[in-house]
Amino acid sequence: MAKKKIKVVHVIPTLDLGGAERLLLDIVKRADKETFSITVICFKRGGIWESEIINSGAKLIVLNKKHKFDFANFFKLRQALIQEQPDIVHTHLGGDIYGRLLAGLAGFKVVSTEHNLNKDETISNTILKRLTSVYASLIIAVSEAVAHDAKLRYGIKLAKIRVIHNGIDLSRFKPADIFKNEVVKIGAVGRLVTQKGFMTLLEALGLIKDKKFDCTIIGAGDLKDELQAKINLLGLNHKVHLAGLSNDVPTFLQTLDIFVVPSLWEGLGIAALEAGASGLPVIASKVDGLEEIIDDQVNGLLFKAGDASDLKDKINYLLDNQVLAKNFGEHLKRKVNERFDVVTMVKQYELVYKSLLSD
Repeated sequence: MAKKKIKVVHVIPTLDLGGAERLLLDIVKRADKETFSITVICFKRGGIWESEIINSGAKLIVLNKKHKFDFANFFKLRQALIQEQPDIVHTHLGGDIYGRLLAGLAGFKVVSTEHNLNKDETISNTILKRLTSVYASLIIAVSEAVAHDAKLRYGIKLAKIRVIHNGIDLSRFKPADIFKNEVVKIGAVGRLVTQKGFMTLLEALGLIKDKKFDCTIIGAGDLKDELQAKINLLGLNHKVHLAGLSNDVPTFLQTLDIFVVPSLWEGLGIAALEAGASGLPVIASKVDGLEEIIDDQVNGLLFKAGDASDLKDKINYLLDNQVLAKNFGEHLKRKVNERFDVVTMVKQYELVYKSLLSD
């Protein structure tokens, strides 16, 4: 008789491009299929990772949520959970409130991952997450910074929080051959939203537009038009490009010489990990989870968040010290390989699932 598999249901709003969505995809794709059966429930749409989720052998349920406050979505999720009868419900992002409440009331074990510092969260969401956190057996934080934020923001006891650093699929990233051309290629990846600090990057580049560089920003978001207007205003049209979304970031990283993470706040920083896996020198803002990745003047450079002049100085420093920049990239690659491997991350999540069922 075949051994009964542990059924895990993930609840997340969409499978759009983002760090949380990528983490979920990695967990699903690399799950021990002999031990776990996986279902992913999305509120709105499957997004760009939909086919990969399905091809991994997981079941995908899309609830087709229509509005921000859609009561029909509440009942659809309830019905889906009752139908699936999971052993573990794992909630992410906007799936936390509905997912924890419904799963907790139904008596299912719940674990939630906190993916970020939720500084732009509405007061009502903070209250609801605080109230529904009682239904979660465990809160996973993707960094020490996120663990600290969850404790303060939601009043969660540290004993109920476990840190599992995000990991990346190291096999997807090949070393970049940096500084091989006269024109230095600068790059950044992230959602075009306030948190990611791309306005600071543009202002810094505007201060050195006489230098020989080209900058490409991968990502989409509400600030696209505002950022493009800033590019036009600074006269950077021929040097800075908003390239939209890409599901092939590793290839993009191989074309770069310098990577910048100008976030105003950051739970950990998947983009910094991916750049590090490619051996790129990284300049990042001195905030939160990014400080758990970048050791200033050892494997990269840190600058004061929101300070375009400081960022400009750091870019100039790498432009003028290319041998040192290469050393930074090599040291960061070593750290990422040792501490942020997706295989280790997935094993840690699976141990969490097993431990919750043995309690």
